[in-house]
Amino acid sequence: MGLENILVKKREALKIFAGTAAAFTGISAFLPERQASAEDAPKQKRPNFAEWHASSVKNTPGKRFFHPAHPKEEIKLSEEQFNLVQKRFHDEVFNLAQRGRYDLRTAKSGFVGAQEMAFFVSFDSDELHWADYMKIMGREYNRFIAQFGTASQGLPSLHFERLAPATNLSRQFPEMIPTYVVNSFGKCQIATFKVSQGRKWDEVSIKRDIPDLGASEYTIKWAFKDDQISVFQKENPYVFVSAGNNPEDAINALLSEPFHVIVRPFTISHIEREANENYPAFRDDPLLKKHERMKEISNQWILREEGFVHAMIQNYLKQEADRLGLDPKKAVDPFKGLPRYRLIEPVGKNIQGFSPADAYIAYRDVPEKLLAD
Repeated sequence: MGLENILVKKREALKIFAGTAAAFTGISAFLPERQASAEDAPKQKRPNFAEWHASSVKNTPGKRFFHPAHPKEEIKLSEEQFNLVQKRFHDEVFNLAQRGRYDLRTAKSGFVGAQEMAFFVSFDSDELHWADYMKIMGREYNRFIAQFGTASQGLPSLHFERLAPATNLSRQFPEMIPTYVVNSFGKCQIATFKVSQGRKWDEVSIKRDIPDLGASEYTIKWAFKDDQISVFQKENPYVFVSAGNNPEDAINALLSEPFHVIVRPFTISHIEREANENYPAFRDDPLLKKHERMKEISNQWILREEGFVHAMIQNYLKQEADRLGLDPKKAVDPFKGLPRYRLIEPVGKNIQGFSPADAYIAYRDVPEKLLAD
């Protein structure tokens, strides 16, 4: 084939390709536009924990109730507590006088007694938000536990349930911690005073709510037998978690109360060891004195457990504050000034040189490394 013929053939082929391209261009004008894929769309910023809590949890409504497992009990008010309710009592009597019920010049009054009971506010979220709560809170708990490395293997997971007046407080699944979620809760103290005007006596009750973030329900018991002291946990522990305050309190309660359940067997073993080491010194005391000595040892270890648990969680939340969107000051110091938590700061300083896994193992095996108090 000559050069000229070859060029003619190439030109014809180019015309065909050009025509085909033009044809496709014409057809494409009648085709629908390609739908934008999820990859094409700008990625939306995923809300952090604090943002999610503000939009989905904080404003969840709820109704106040008392659970039958927590009846009223008679209590002795401390001097500080008594001064608070007495001041409110005098304010209330003044209001009664203003309404003409009593004459302050002749009224006599006397303190009758005080009762205390736990109150709860239900967490009435819809099913979608409840499912989100369980997923997100469960994930944060698992993340906290995972920092203990191999020591976290076999630790219990959480079984969430919304608390209601008819809820049976029990451990349905031995490998899980029952976690009862409420909007908020605390203790209601009721102090009663008698007020007289002439021969007529009336009772005036003053109520005072003491809010709480979380609670772990259990009782430590001990028995004396064969020159040994056995220390044990009376009930299977369950926890209450307040969800509706602010994100810092919500995550603090969610992590701390189950963590108390996890480390409590270690605490009980430490109480038993110390009690038996000291038993020769009070073996011959009357039974009442023996129990008083055991209460001293037990209470001291409960303080140490509080210090360890909350120091660990404060360290964790300091590291995770940015990711979670938390206010660091609110996250790490919700218990300032409360005597029960006075060991958090010294224990927190002692664990600075430990990894989370090493600190966990130290509390289990050699707590003296952490608890120089």
